[in-house]
Amino acid sequence: MSLFRGAVLILAFVLMGEVSLTPAWAGSGCLAKNFDDLLNRPAHLEEREAPISARTVVTPKVGRDPASFPAFSEGRRMYLAGQSVTVRGAEVVIPELTYHAIPIGKSAQEMAEAFLSRKLGRSIHLGKPIGKGGTRLVFQHPLDAGQVIKVYDPTLAPERLSDSTVAKLIQRERALQLYLQELVSKFPVGAKPPFRLKHILSTKEEWEQGIIIQEKSSAVPEPELPSIKYKVGTHPLLDSAWKFLEKHDAVWKEVNIRVFNSELSIKGQNGQRRVVGIDRGSNFSNSPIGNDGVPELIDW
Repeated sequence: MSLFRGAVLILAFVLMGEVSLTPAWAGSGCLAKNFDDLLNRPAHLEEREAPISARTVVTPKVGRDPASFPAFSEGRRMYLAGQSVTVRGAEVVIPELTYHAIPIGKSAQEMAEAFLSRKLGRSIHLGKPIGKGGTRLVFQHPLDAGQVIKVYDPTLAPERLSDSTVAKLIQRERALQLYLQELVSKFPVGAKPPFRLKHILSTKEEWEQGIIIQEKSSAVPEPELPSIKYKVGTHPLLDSAWKFLEKHDAVWKEVNIRVFNSELSIKGQNGQRRVVGIDRGSNFSNSPIGNDGVPELIDW
């Protein structure tokens, strides 16, 4: 057990679109720390959470106040404290989160179906996924054609996704959504916006379950999607959208380091990775062109 407690687990922060989040100090030949180390835990905290494939229940030691930690495990729950930081003149709110992890032996889809069925008072079946990424399954909302349901599923990368990793992914996504919503609210009324945000409609309880209910993109089918094979300089609308987001991308590069002690990287057109603040996806796949010609931000 002492060897397990002292071991360093190699974890990658994987988002949809071939994205990884690694410690800022991790250079060539340097092993990335366990993502738990990125939760700002006190150095003397010995517990380390196993990947989902070999998860054990971790509880704070007797005499330690869990509230004194930014994050702790409470059986199948992970609590992450909130905070507010000012970066480059912008206020960034990181909301607190209590993530309800998926019990061993249960699937992310069946847990989501059970939760939504209880909440809506009717049987909910999500059916076959219409898409998936490194951390989530994507389903058509069974009751609303204009919405999709994204479900965090640690089994998509069991060697990388511990409960705490998933909790931090959710916390970051929610924080960035709040930031982008505030940004969009300042767009001039009636003017054509540089991009359209596909809003997340999840309640606090759904966020805690790893269930993301979001407006569905109006983009054309994927085989015809210009942004799928997009290259810098060949699509003016996308160039304009990401030029507008450039300063906000810089804000989130710093947030990722200061709050999460990590760097977000995506795979570039030359196959090499580049550090970004907002996940634009491989070949800008997270900002497909809507049916009115406006790029739509569907993931970040």
